[in-house]
Amino acid sequence: MIPVLTVRHLSRSYRLRQGWRRRTLHAVDDVSFEVMPGETVALVGESGSGKSTVARCLLRLEEPDGGRVFLGDEELTGASAARLRRLRLRAQIVFQDPSESLNPRMKVGAQIGEPLHLHRLARGREVRSRMLEMLDLCGLEPQHADLYPHQLSGGQRQRVGLARALITRPRFVVLDEPTSALDVSVQAQLLNLLRRLQRELDLSYLFITHDLGVARWIAQRILVMYAGQIVEAGPTEELFSRPLHPYTRLLLDAIPVDSPRMRRQRESPAGEPYIAIDPAPGCRLIGRCRWAAAECQAPVELLDSGPRRLVRCVGHFSGRVPVVEREVLSPSQTVMD
Repeated sequence: MIPVLTVRHLSRSYRLRQGWRRRTLHAVDDVSFEVMPGETVALVGESGSGKSTVARCLLRLEEPDGGRVFLGDEELTGASAARLRRLRLRAQIVFQDPSESLNPRMKVGAQIGEPLHLHRLARGREVRSRMLEMLDLCGLEPQHADLYPHQLSGGQRQRVGLARALITRPRFVVLDEPTSALDVSVQAQLLNLLRRLQRELDLSYLFITHDLGVARWIAQRILVMYAGQIVEAGPTEELFSRPLHPYTRLLLDAIPVDSPRMRRQRESPAGEPYIAIDPAPGCRLIGRCRWAAAECQAPVELLDSGPRRLVRCVGHFSGRVPVVEREVLSPSQTVMD
């Protein structure tokens, strides 16, 4: 089976000027992964880890410095403007903040139907017919088409952004923290909608989030990102019950629990989050990891550690970092089918 999305050695850096010095921020550093048909893959990590930069580079909203990106068997990187326009019919993105991604001067219906005009997929009454169909599919009413974005709630605006992304009938959608600006009950509604649309429209998702609870509920596989690199990857339940990388453990310990009786002893990371400016070749968690040793200063590769498990940790393979089975709490009951 051909993956819907294939990413190979993707890199993106920025030149910085600090006084008289010129330095390089490695926002995305040698990132590789695949998304299979009908699959949801979550890309998780703290703010500044490079998740949104990956999203923008995938669709060439930013030009990567290196690497290759394929939609099916067609390459996005290096494609001409005309070919890229055609390929984008098959891949769309829903941004984090609909207040910024929607045009405040255009009515909702016009914004949802605009991609049909731009790609010459429909005209006249057919545009409005397909726009209303997509409104209904995303849980909005026909009267919402004649409103401006500021007249809608945050959850309704995010549904408008989703309808606009889906109206060209893509097969792959990047969801860049779509629930982070919503309260819990609205998050649940949107997540349920995304699951239903995935089944009905045969969609594949790359779901970017810093919320591991949301990632566990919606994704079949999770990629953990730190300081521009993927440090662990694996099936969702396996990663939650048997995390291999010390950073993954820190993220899991930070998940809120429903009751004080469910608290467990947490590991407190030392130092400050790593910023990949002219990074050293070793592990980027070395200053915050309790198991750090001299061998961690050598280059660290993302290697296989069992079926469908990848980890970037020298200590894991040498046996210095113990593997601990964890009790996995059931997903929050606020998110329900």
